[in-house]
Amino acid sequence: MEISLSRSFLAGVILLLSVNLFGQGKPSPWKFYNDYTGKVSSSEVEGYLDAWYKQDTTVCTVLITNDFETSIEEYGQSIGNNWGLYDVNRDAIVIVISPEKRKSTIQLSRSLEPVISDGECGQILRNARSYFKQNDINTGVLEVVTSLKTKIADKRSKGVESIQVIPVKNQEPFDPLPVIGWILGLLSIMFGVGTFLHEREKKRQEAWEKELAEEAAIRQKQYEESQRAREAYEKSPEGIAARKKKEQEAEAHRMWLLSPEGREHTRKEAEKAAREAEERRKKKEEDDKKQKECNESSSSYSSYPSSSSNYTSTPKSDTTDFSVGSFDGFGGGGGSDSW
Repeated sequence: MEISLSRSFLAGVILLLSVNLFGQGKPSPWKFYNDYTGKVSSSEVEGYLDAWYKQDTTVCTVLITNDFETSIEEYGQSIGNNWGLYDVNRDAIVIVISPEKRKSTIQLSRSLEPVISDGECGQILRNARSYFKQNDINTGVLEVVTSLKTKIADKRSKGVESIQVIPVKNQEPFDPLPVIGWILGLLSIMFGVGTFLHEREKKRQEAWEKELAEEAAIRQKQYEESQRAREAYEKSPEGIAARKKKEQEAEAHRMWLLSPEGREHTRKEAEKAAREAEERRKKKEEDDKKQKECNESSSSYSSYPSSSSNYTSTPKSDTTDFSVGSFDGFGGGGGSDSW
């Protein structure tokens, strides 16, 4: 329960951060004319932009806003890329007007960069500067939009076409929760498997110890029974008779050893043992002598070390650095102005 609450809290924090970082000023759905100041609105401009889109599928969106922390050019590019305005089947233009900061910019999709230059975009904004100074935003925007459409149409009539650029989709923000969940799941599985194997090994050890204890008890019982049986046999008439018989045989053997025949037998055995010991001594001396002669003959030869040349080669390394570039639909084409 605590893990679920922690994960839910972490998910909420990441969601709020994602909204703050990536969702600022993004309408759903986006419109051709977006006024975030609440003071400017123009159905005429919006209708013109809608008609332009239906005519040649050019998406031109206008933003009236003062709420951005980066440069107005970077903000316009981020709007074009994050909103996904550019498509392989259409061109895209972003116009940003900031009445409070007294700045304006035109940002083009990469496909339009061969058609209209940055200088021409800047000139179009400078032509509308007088309207923006008088706070006549609608007239100024309409002047910029009509000039852009006329300029692009004039260039295309002269054979200058836009290029097809395949945009790279913006990478989604990394969400660590699934990774954390997978890691916790794997750790839980590993812990469960380890606990299961430990318990199974523990039970096997206990069973083995129990089996050893049972075998030891059986052997101890058998030993005690054999001891009792031996004691009972020794106390029985048969056991007493057997013990007396062994004693008589031992006494008879001792008397035989003390007799002349026994003494003669003992003497012969002792002489035989002495002869065998002397033979082993002589054989060892002969073996030592042969080994010494062999060592002296082998020491008369000398060995000569062979010389060899070691060749080392250092492999040549060839390292080539390849760099791969990437691009979005919007990448810096356009112009800006301030008043």
